[in-house]
Amino acid sequence: MNPTNTRAAQIILEKLGHVPATVHEVMDKAVTLARAFFEDRDLPIDPFLFPNLVRYEAKLLFDSPKYRAVGYLLSVLSNNGLLLIYRHEGTTYRIRVRKADEDGEFPTQNLSEGVKEFCRQPNLPLWASGEEDWEQFVCPDLLKLFIIWDVDEAYGFNGCDLACTRDEFGKLAFADQIPHSATSIQADEEEFDWPEEIEDIDLRPLKKTGSDQGDDDDDENN
Repeated sequence: MNPTNTRAAQIILEKLGHVPATVHEVMDKAVTLARAFFEDRDLPIDPFLFPNLVRYEAKLLFDSPKYRAVGYLLSVLSNNGLLLIYRHEGTTYRIRVRKADEDGEFPTQNLSEGVKEFCRQPNLPLWASGEEDWEQFVCPDLLKLFIIWDVDEAYGFNGCDLACTRDEFGKLAFADQIPHSATSIQADEEEFDWPEEIEDIDLRPLKKTGSDQGDDDDDENN
């Protein structure tokens, strides 16, 4: 993905703590597991089934104690769509994990109404345009983000990018590559800080059986 307003992206990556590295590691493992589904059967990879298998494997990994200790809440959307919710310094970050398009960019084709609504952020501060005084950097109470994963032509994991959209058309406020997950992943020492007002978050945590697919009505096609 082409970097956009990278200074803002790097500041947000820092505020997200170990979450970006966790997503990077989980998606790397999930891609490997999904590819093995076909390789173990000596079958060609189905390009339509493959992303769904990746999401399913990622859902199981995200719900494991090892990764949940990082401090996010996992909510599973329809068709194994992935939403992570994380709170830090008074800001609630809602992070949807989606696959890149065929060009490795933010997917803007055939967006569902649920995804379009998630993309809308009318109250983004000026720093999202690189116009704010960086010494007075302030995050909004709620920031909706995407982490976009991608694979190469051989269906090998190609990394993840952090992206923040401006509007329902997927125009980016900022985007940059997430560093490799080789960086250490540890749970924060402080207890997870729940937002005082959660009515806007619409949480439906994943059940232990892994069968819950609530939260949003839209289908995840990527």
